[in-house]
Amino acid sequence: MLASAAIEWHRLGSRRRPPVPSERVLLSSGDRWRELTVDLIDLMGPREIPEVTLSQHLVVSHIDGPAPTDLWFAGRRVTGACLPEDVCIVPAQVPTALRRDAPGRIVMARLDPRLVTQAVRDERGSAKVMPTVCVRDPLLGKLIRALTDEVLADNPGGSLYAETLGASIAVQLVRKHSGPPPLPKRKHGLGPRELQSLVEYVEAHRAEPIHLSELAELAGMSTYQLVRRFKESTGLPPHRYVLRRRTERARELLRQPGASILDVALACGFSSQSHFALVFRSFTGVSPRAYRDG
Repeated sequence: MLASAAIEWHRLGSRRRPPVPSERVLLSSGDRWRELTVDLIDLMGPREIPEVTLSQHLVVSHIDGPAPTDLWFAGRRVTGACLPEDVCIVPAQVPTALRRDAPGRIVMARLDPRLVTQAVRDERGSAKVMPTVCVRDPLLGKLIRALTDEVLADNPGGSLYAETLGASIAVQLVRKHSGPPPLPKRKHGLGPRELQSLVEYVEAHRAEPIHLSELAELAGMSTYQLVRRFKESTGLPPHRYVLRRRTERARELLRQPGASILDVALACGFSSQSHFALVFRSFTGVSPRAYRDG
């Protein structure tokens, strides 16, 4: 893992987060995704952050432990001993100080407040994310680990998949760490015009990167609302739908005489030939080469 992480860290170049004393960043998403980042960090010793007001929501997932941790906010001190898979939450726009008294490894995810604001509207929850120390939230930890794995694998799922994870993290913050449970709502999919406009957009941009926020803006709704309603209408989340349409286009191109697998992969918006082969097999059951030569 560390060898791959070092390669990724080198590849990021100017997108790297500025170094912090006593920290060693093993892996970083840089600026490849909209409204969220994730860093895998080794803390070389105790870490203390003086009172600061963050512009983004910070979610820290602890990989090892126990790690004695203190959080100060609104004149209060909250103390805990963070164990592996525990999370700490530092909300945006809340003056907060943090101290961890042990070295170790953490995953640090940062979310733009707009993601949480969208989730509040969708879930009818509280807009106030609460500072949290050393709590067990298996779903939140799983989502953050999935983001880390996505960077480690060089983002094979593209921006749509990672941004879907980010929207899900925002919803979990609203549901579990900011107020009472959401009220039940009637489920419904996309309207015919909304679905048609999204389908046409995907068809026109199959060979290009497609961002979840672009689809949400086109449909006039939040990213999480789009993911939920799109899946209700098509049976697939947006990133899987896009991969399916790219695969269907690839099947057409592979049937053309002299088709190059690499050229087809790039023409259909895949980041590499290996990623293309993996996705193609998942939808068709055969490799691109076997399909072309069959």
